[in-house]
Amino acid sequence: MKTPIAIVDDHTLFRQGLASLINSSPVYEVCLDCSDGLALEHLLPSAETKPKILLLDIMMKHKNGYETAVWLRNNYPDILILTLSTMDHEMSIIRMIRHGARGYILKDADTEELFTAFTSLLDEGYYYNELVTQKIVKGLHNSIHVNENETRFLQLACNDMSYQQIAEAMHKSEKTVDGYRADLFKKFQVTSRVGMVLYAIRAGLVNWQ
Repeated sequence: MKTPIAIVDDHTLFRQGLASLINSSPVYEVCLDCSDGLALEHLLPSAETKPKILLLDIMMKHKNGYETAVWLRNNYPDILILTLSTMDHEMSIIRMIRHGARGYILKDADTEELFTAFTSLLDEGYYYNELVTQKIVKGLHNSIHVNENETRFLQLACNDMSYQQIAEAMHKSEKTVDGYRADLFKKFQVTSRVGMVLYAIRAGLVNWQ
């Protein structure tokens, strides 16, 4: 039996082409495709087959990917969300992960990466690539100490705030905040804000839902 996949994307030709590609696989098949989150809300409850993995675009006309991910997390938490987007901004990635996405790949990814992501999601529950570094999981351990200021910084870094805004919210100088960031990069063995935030989320260091 093939693993059921859903596609939610507002570009019809892209969605149809992707469905054809997935259906050509001996192990995956598209059980549902729709143009946006609103359509998904109408179709998913009555779908005969529920998807194991849902490919989710971000920028859609009616109910975008962020809103749809929250709805899925609250109503169908067992469905594994894989964000498929043209947006590679770190805050877009962080925001989707915060809302329940288990992986994030770009629309110009090759076929091999797509199917690798499917396998990883089913086997491990998450997919990591150059956008979402695997060090987040491999580096997790209980010996890392995060102090009160670093914890507050991490909580704010999970939101759509610039480092300047974080400094203002913490009533600290930007230089001090830069110090928190540098120290956490070193502690977590990551090199980006995405890596730092995802490490904190996976380690349970922040309340992000």
